[in-house]
Amino acid sequence: MAQSCPSADGAGYTHVDTGSATSYTLGAGDSLLISSGTFSGFINALPAGARICVNTGATFQPGGANNVSGEIENHGTAVFRWVNFGAGTTLRNLAGLMTFESTNANGPIHIFNPDGATIRAVGNGNMTIPGGSTMENHGTIDFANNGILELQVGSTAVNTGRIHMNGNDFNTGGNVQNSGYIDGVGELHVNAGSFANACSAVEADRIINSGVMTNEGFFVVSGGTGFFTNNGSLSQEPGAVIVGADFVNDGSVSGHGRYYFSGQTRNQGPFHGSDPADPIVFYDATRTAPPEFFDIQNSMPTNVVRQVFVPPAAEEVIANCSVGPVQADLYVSKSNGLDAVVAGQTVIYGITVGNAGSGDAVGVRLHDVANEGLTCTHVSCAGGTGGAQCPVEGGAPGQLSIDNLMGDGVLIDLPLHGELEFEVTCAATE
Repeated sequence: MAQSCPSADGAGYTHVDTGSATSYTLGAGDSLLISSGTFSGFINALPAGARICVNTGATFQPGGANNVSGEIENHGTAVFRWVNFGAGTTLRNLAGLMTFESTNANGPIHIFNPDGATIRAVGNGNMTIPGGSTMENHGTIDFANNGILELQVGSTAVNTGRIHMNGNDFNTGGNVQNSGYIDGVGELHVNAGSFANACSAVEADRIINSGVMTNEGFFVVSGGTGFFTNNGSLSQEPGAVIVGADFVNDGSVSGHGRYYFSGQTRNQGPFHGSDPADPIVFYDATRTAPPEFFDIQNSMPTNVVRQVFVPPAAEEVIANCSVGPVQADLYVSKSNGLDAVVAGQTVIYGITVGNAGSGDAVGVRLHDVANEGLTCTHVSCAGGTGGAQCPVEGGAPGQLSIDNLMGDGVLIDLPLHGELEFEVTCAATE
């Protein structure tokens, strides 16, 4: 059964739309439910603290949207065309299809795409993720256009699903953690920041690294150029493999792993294996200057051996990886420090919820049931650690209120190692 919006019957929402061309100007704390049909009107304002939820089977296709800094949760279909996202915008594509065309972000935004959900870029526009943004993908991101995916300096992307570029370029100056599959890339440019490929596969026509690149899985450079250029720092773990045609090192290479190239190879910088007992294997299948490792060797490598091997399939490398996928691991506890209470006594108990996993948790629903003999009237957030932020207080679905806590749940985000503390005030009736 497909997941739907909280209170999909419309209870608690400021506005409910069943498919119209109405214009809405939302204020902080306001909420809009697209319960059915196709919405084609305008969103004049969606400030921080405001929220739109698109129900299962409904379509949100605004003619335009301005002053967007709030939250949009999609369980149906959301089509963004000519939309400017402001700083703080949160997009949760929880169970549907979210399409971007000619969109722009003017500050940090946050995108969450879980397993089973799809984000699709269409048209000729680029998809730019500004600095300070987060993009977490466990489903599919599909570029069906002629645009570029660009992660700006200071942004973070976590991928455990699939990003299919369809021949388009992927430029990043941010920090990428990939334990999924990235394929169909025209050119992968790591201009700054880091690119960590953990037990996963990346396939591109050309890779140019000017940042910090670490590989525990499989990089394959194919297509028309098959060119791998390292201008930054490149390191592989044991069992990792990089395969391509041409290779140039103008930066530094370290670690372990295997390299297989079938075209021209050139080394002009440090190329040093980290352990003579587990050296780097570098094999140039068309070597022109034996006994050198490279066709052009201006810097002598160390802890490196030439060894013939057949490039493995990506699935084989991934199967032999020792690092698991990035995922959240949530915990929750309750306490009040009391052994017994009497009727009429005020009882305040705490709820602690945190994330001890290896990845962020976005869109978590916190739900509680009061013990028998307690009537609870208030909940507050006592604070967060590890980057976790208290949810917005209010009566709209998903916001922090006692009715939501005891009902459909309060929506919270828990970054890696994040923790939130809540206090619930009740009266003992027995």
